[in-house]
Amino acid sequence: MNWDYERQAEKENELRRELSQLLVSEGVDTRDSETVSGELLKSITRITPPEKESHYIGYITANSFSGAGGGKSVKAGNIRLNLSQLFGGLASGSLVFSGVTGSIAPWALVAAAIAFWSSIRGITEVDVTENDIGVLWTLWKLRDSEGIVKEREQVILSETNKHLDKYGRNPIGAADVKSALSHLKEIRSIKPAKNGGWFIVEWVRVNYR
Repeated sequence: MNWDYERQAEKENELRRELSQLLVSEGVDTRDSETVSGELLKSITRITPPEKESHYIGYITANSFSGAGGGKSVKAGNIRLNLSQLFGGLASGSLVFSGVTGSIAPWALVAAAIAFWSSIRGITEVDVTENDIGVLWTLWKLRDSEGIVKEREQVILSETNKHLDKYGRNPIGAADVKSALSHLKEIRSIKPAKNGGWFIVEWVRVNYR
């Protein structure tokens, strides 16, 4: 196959600019956002190129109008976004950014990444809140080896408030957890597990051309 690496580079630049804007909206300095968005994009995404379209002139025959033979489909490029790379990097301390002038708050990284997650999937009708971010981060910490959170909502609430306090955020209540779980389900970051609890959707793949 003949791969379109030029289109891949264009898409990477598009995504980097979008992520940079999201980071700025979370309080990251504009200059630092350019560096951080590039490094973060490398860390949490894998982008493959689409196939180049072939342009050629063919002979017109009766079959051209009958639909016989069909047309050759062009393979799309893929964007694979893996949020576990972000949460894992923050937990281990391995996610660092060289060349930035200010400190980069982990909260800003997570908030921007979750907004990015919604955006590239075309989910625009749900506004992700600070509570949603706190609950998702907590769910990721509580998940088992199969990516499932089996704890009751009261435990999720308690652990979320510990996490929020760590980052200087206000505590939330039981109704806030229910609302956050509903929002996270809408943006397809979680889904009900077969035997109860919540399955954490750690990665997603989106096509582009």
